Amino acid sequence: MRYEISGKYLECSHCDYQGFQSSSAQLNTALMTFFDFDWLNKSAHVFECEQCGKIEWFGGNAKVVEHDDLTESDCLSCAGRIGAGETRCASCGWSYED
Repeated sequence: MRYEISGKYLECSHCDYQGFQSSSAQLNTALMTFFDFDWLNKSAHVFECEQCGKIEWFGGNAKVVEHDDLTESDCLSCAGRIGAGETRCASCGWSYED
């Protein structure tokens, strides 16, 4: 699965792959655990790269949008190949966003 966070596609910082498995994790602190208030701790988005296994963490107000478009497509202008996750044709410059 592919994810977009705050308007930018998530890409593995190790292998540049864009496919991830997603989960969430609680960010525990020693003080909150000592007083048994773990439920007050913040949570984070956790993503594991499907290719190399690197784990990426995002906290705060990261807006996560799921995409399932990891396939290549043909350019509608010149019939060249547009890579997975790309919006602009490398051959002619045509873009889906234009």
